Amino acid sequence: MRIRATLVATILTALIVTLPAPTLATRTYRQLIIAPPAPTGAAVTYTKQAQLTFYGWPDNDPAHSAGIAFPGCKGTPTVCHDQAGGTGTWTNPLTAAAPDGSITTGARIYLAYLHKYVIIEDTCAGCTGVWLDIWVDGAGAPDHQVIDCESAATPAAKVTATFNPPSTLAVDTTPIFNATTGRCAFG
Repeated sequence: MRIRATLVATILTALIVTLPAPTLATRTYRQLIIAPPAPTGAAVTYTKQAQLTFYGWPDNDPAHSAGIAFPGCKGTPTVCHDQAGGTGTWTNPLTAAAPDGSITTGARIYLAYLHKYVIIEDTCAGCTGVWLDIWVDGAGAPDHQVIDCESAATPAAKVTATFNPPSTLAVDTTPIFNATTGRCAFG
């Protein structure tokens, strides 16, 4: 116990900074204890309300491709794809597009509406504000089936988007649109 008290006293003494003596015009204290700095580099989890839409093979730019604006997220140290894709897990998030420059490329976001993680690696022409356009794929399926699914999946109101989410949130890996079966998870 005595060793702990000595250690605490030593640390506190090291944290005490002597300030200049007070002048006649001010009354200040001569000593101030400085708290240790907060950890740096830690991402803070926060939520925003986001407009949510969907895009896929037929309405990508260029059409009938899985091309994205930021393949590999241009060196961002994260799990970005070389082309649009993903399953919605932490380790393989779905591709998401956002208005150019509005959300950091490579940002990982969780959408409780979908029970999926997404990652910003594309831009969304015509989108403004906090808007996420989520990849549904659809390669090989009739265009109208993919577009119908995109419309069915789009919510009428904004949804909660969790930025810098923990890796432990519930995930549903069911594809939003299954090109093999033509099945849409939203109807």
